[in-house]
Amino acid sequence: MAKDFEDFMQEKHCEQFIGTKDMLVDNFPEWLEDLDWDDWFKFGDMYSCQRVSTSVKQLRDAMLREMKFPFTNPFKKGGR
Repeated sequence: MAKDFEDFMQEKHCEQFIGTKDMLVDNFPEWLEDLDWDDWFKFGDMYSCQRVSTSVKQLRDAMLREMKFPFTNPFKKGGR
């Protein structure tokens, strides 16, 4: 997972980039400049959903560790 929004955008750029590896880094600023507002909002929504999902999972895991009960995990599919 990306550590910040810039890393997230670099990952998205890599996913969409067509060309040689040498040109990848140099093309990133140009790619950013070519994004329209809809793209920025879409990527912002994707990044925030990813961050919230990760935070919820971390919180859930911390809560389960604190409970220290040998019971089934209600959040896991299949109940165990």
